[in-house]
Amino acid sequence: MDDRDERIRQRAHAIWEEEGRPEGREYSHWLRARAAIRAEEAEAAPRASRAQAEPPGSGKDALDSKV
Repeated sequence: MDDRDERIRQRAHAIWEEEGRPEGREYSHWLRARAAIRAEEAEAAPRASRAQAEPPGSGKDALDSKV
C-alpha cells in the first residue's frame, strides 16, 4: 500500500469514528476521505511549485532584510 492509500485509510477510519462507527458505510467513508486527501494535495501543489520556482533569498523577506 502506498502512502496516499494509507492516508486515505486513516482518514476514512477517522470519519467512521466521527460518525459513531456505523456499519455498511465503508465505501462512502473511503470516497469522502479520498476527496479530502486529493483536495489537500491540490492545495499543497501550487505552494510547492512556487517554493521551487523562487531561488533562496529572493522573496519579500529578503528584500526587507536589505533595507
